[in-house]
Amino acid sequence: NSAAATAKKFRGGEWVVLGILLGLAALSKLQGLGLFVLSGLTVLLLAWIQRDWRLPLRLLLPVAIPALLIAGWWYWRNIMLYGDWSGLGHLLAKNGQRGDTLTPAGLWQEFRGLRYSFWGLFGWFSILLPVWIYTVLDILTLGALAGLGWRMLRHRALGQTLRHQPQQRVRLLLVAWAILSLLLLFYWISQASGSQGRLLFPAIGVIGILFVLGLQTWLRHLPVRWQWLVWLLTPLLLLGASLFALSIRLPASYHEPQPVTTIPETAQRVDV
Repeated sequence: NSAAATAKKFRGGEWVVLGILLGLAALSKLQGLGLFVLSGLTVLLLAWIQRDWRLPLRLLLPVAIPALLIAGWWYWRNIMLYGDWSGLGHLLAKNGQRGDTLTPAGLWQEFRGLRYSFWGLFGWFSILLPVWIYTVLDILTLGALAGLGWRMLRHRALGQTLRHQPQQRVRLLLVAWAILSLLLLFYWISQASGSQGRLLFPAIGVIGILFVLGLQTWLRHLPVRWQWLVWLLTPLLLLGASLFALSIRLPASYHEPQPVTTIPETAQRVDV
C-alpha cells in the first residue's frame, strides 16, 4: 500500500523534532496546546493507515519528553504562583473577565469585531477601514466556506480518500487545525470580554490556504482570464487596504493638533 509505505518513512528523530516544535508552540502561546491535539489525531490517522495500533505508544516518549522539557517548567511555574496551570484565571481576574452570560446576540456582536479586527481594525477598535472592504471580504469568505463544504461533500468515501490520496490527508489536517482554533477562540470568548482577530493568527497560514482552496472550487468553472482577475484583485485589495491604513487612516487619526492662536468665544471656562 503506497499510503502505508509513505507513513513508514518517518524516523524516530523526526518525532523528536515534532516534540521540540510542540514544546516551543506551548511555550510561546497557550493556543499552541491545540497542536498537541492535532498531532495526536495525526498519529491516530497514521496508525489507522498502517493498521498498527501500537504506533501511538511507540511515539509517545519521543514526542512527549522534548515537549515537556521545553515547556513543562512554565506550566509548573503557573501552578506554583497562581494555583492554575494555565494562568488564565489570574489573567482574567486582572483584565477582562466576562461578567455576563454569552448570548447568541452577544456572540454575533463579538463575531463582527472578530471579523473586522482579523482583516484590519486599529486603535482600540476605533479606527476602521472603509466598511465596503469588510463587505467584500465577507462575501469572499462566504464563497470560500461554501466551496470547502462542497469539496467535502464530493468526497463521500472519506476512508478510501484518506488511504489513497495523501493530499486529502493534508487538507483534512488543515481543516482540523482551523476547527480547533475556532473552538479555542470560542472558549476564550466565553471566558473573556472581547475577542480580537489576532487570536486566529496562529492558524492564519491554514486559513489562507483554505480560503484559496474554497474559492478555487468555484473559480475553476470560469474562463481562465476571469480566474486571473479574481486572484489578482483579491491580494491587491488587501495590499491597498494596508497602504490606505498606513498612509491615510492612521496619520489622520494620530496627527498632532493645530496650534490655537485665540480662544474661541464659545469656549467655557472650567475651574479645575
